[in-house]
Amino acid sequence: MASTNNSSQEDQISAEEKSLNKEVMCDSCMGSPSRAEKSCLTCLVSYCTSHLRPHLENVKFENHRLVEPLHDIECPTCDVHSLPLVRVCLEHGLCVCSSCETEAHGGHVTASVAEARAKIESEVAEKQAEISCGVSEVEKAIGQLQGNNDTVKKLVQEASVAIEQQFSRLQSTVDEAKKNVMEILDREQRQALRQSENIQSHLEQRREELHRVQAQTNKLLRAKSNMDLLQKYSEWKKVSPDVSPPAVHGPSMKHLILYVQVVTDTTTDLSELVLSNYSKSMEQVSKSVGSKVKTKDTEPSTLPLPLTREDFLKYQKSLTFDPDTIHNFLRVTEDHRKLTNTSPWQHSYPDNGSRFDHWRQGLTSDSLYLGRHYIEADLSGEGAHVGVTYKSISLSYGDNSCKCNQSACKIFKGAYHYLYPFNIEYSLFASTMAFVMWKNVGRIVASQTHHHSFKFHAKDVCLGPVVGVLLVLTGLVTFVFYEIGSQMEDYKKDTAVDHASLWSSSPV
Repeated sequence: MASTNNSSQEDQISAEEKSLNKEVMCDSCMGSPSRAEKSCLTCLVSYCTSHLRPHLENVKFENHRLVEPLHDIECPTCDVHSLPLVRVCLEHGLCVCSSCETEAHGGHVTASVAEARAKIESEVAEKQAEISCGVSEVEKAIGQLQGNNDTVKKLVQEASVAIEQQFSRLQSTVDEAKKNVMEILDREQRQALRQSENIQSHLEQRREELHRVQAQTNKLLRAKSNMDLLQKYSEWKKVSPDVSPPAVHGPSMKHLILYVQVVTDTTTDLSELVLSNYSKSMEQVSKSVGSKVKTKDTEPSTLPLPLTREDFLKYQKSLTFDPDTIHNFLRVTEDHRKLTNTSPWQHSYPDNGSRFDHWRQGLTSDSLYLGRHYIEADLSGEGAHVGVTYKSISLSYGDNSCKCNQSACKIFKGAYHYLYPFNIEYSLFASTMAFVMWKNVGRIVASQTHHHSFKFHAKDVCLGPVVGVLLVLTGLVTFVFYEIGSQMEDYKKDTAVDHASLWSSSPV
């Protein structure tokens, strides 16, 4: 017979399991199951009175451990006491058996598995309600943001129309002033041309008079008799007109410089005044009016200022790199948490339109908004930086198209990338040594030409120096282009905006 005097540990079944005895049914009944009387922890089956008899009467089942009926007969058992884990230590968050509850976890706050489950389900339900509320708030905020974007576009359009009207008005005023000045110049021109026409008419009359006088003198010279010539000359001299050249006084336009000076001075003053007024007024408006989108997030200014690393770690943000934005000369490893420069070897990343193609950098997949965010980054090597920027950062730098012959550009580009990793100075040194070596060999051969064992030709001696010179020139040309490219790169870096901030207490 199976012993009914099991250990006291097996008799200490939780009260909640005993209260649910009538709900545990027999697993061996084929028809309508009867209420279970015991559960066998060895068989992992619950038995009614009739099916329990073999365990009570057959000696082969005397080592089977019978306990009060259990709902979850296959629940894990304690490794120490081999009892079902039907209790939960709330302080340690561990499932324990009834013996552990009184021994190792004695004095701790415990509860049944059912109670712990009910509590967890209640907390999860509350958290789900909070999450649902948060999702609703986020969706509402997104809707408000989209509505705000539409409002912004509408207001900007209205402001653009109003500003365009004012500038059109200003342009009309300028056009009117220009029209008045041009009318003055046109009037001056007409008056000067009219005066010139009058003078020209007078000169033409004077020319005709001189032609008549010239004809009279010619007729006078044709006189055959001396007496006749003297008599006609005396008469002609009494009535001869003035033949002196006329004085020409054309219209003076020197005063036009005054008009030009007036317009120049006025335009300069007005331009400076307009730009100055616009700049000062717009700057004052920009300072007084902000375009921040307010949310319900706690403002950083209301939070205590962190002083220790532990305080900063409260705002720690774990970031991962977005592989779709990484430059082709960078490699992402360690679950997108590490970025390594592999220049000049590049990777065949797909061209998705969101990848950096100039600066060797990448964006993270996570965004930072209002609040405090603490980031720790390990930087190694020259040129490694961490910064905060907008998602709309430019992915390229101007026009990278080839400005020279394409073949020459490709050749130089390849030579640059092959020479760069092995050090430009080393290449120049190797070229110089090659030149010196070939030159010295030529000198040795030339100094030993009296030995019959040495035979050489002029082209062989010249080959070394020529090759050395070509190598040196090639290295120098490459070095010059390299220096020019480096200076241009440094200039671009100096003029570029560098937002290298690891701590942000304002919206990003």
